[in-house]
Amino acid sequence: IKELKKRYTYFQMINFEQEIIDIVSNLKVDDNVKSAIVVIDTSMRMQSVINDGNKDRLVLSTDILSALFYRYLSQPFLQDDFKVLTRCVTRINELKELRLTITEQDRLTEIDQEIHYMFVQPYMNDEKVVAYE
Repeated sequence: IKELKKRYTYFQMINFEQEIIDIVSNLKVDDNVKSAIVVIDTSMRMQSVINDGNKDRLVLSTDILSALFYRYLSQPFLQDDFKVLTRCVTRINELKELRLTITEQDRLTEIDQEIHYMFVQPYMNDEKVVAYE
């Protein structure tokens, strides 16, 4: 992050989601996959805090994090993980659109849970990560 801030003066970062970091730390996957999960998760979370007052900085930041995601999965090229994680990006975007049309609180909670754990869930052997309250 320090290197990114030196290189891109407008780079601004929201905090990583500590729960996701903790889960990723315990996954038995390549370190580049772990890094890819963390940066794309953070980039997708940043999208929800972008507004007119910060978009110049945060859009650049999300783009940089997305580029890092592709870099981590390309050295070496981890094709299976690339497919899984890019499907997750697509699914999150679909869920965010769907969320705009739903008013039922239980369904909104389910969608929020799915979004929250989207990038770690495929690596959790189809088990629920945690109980969502």
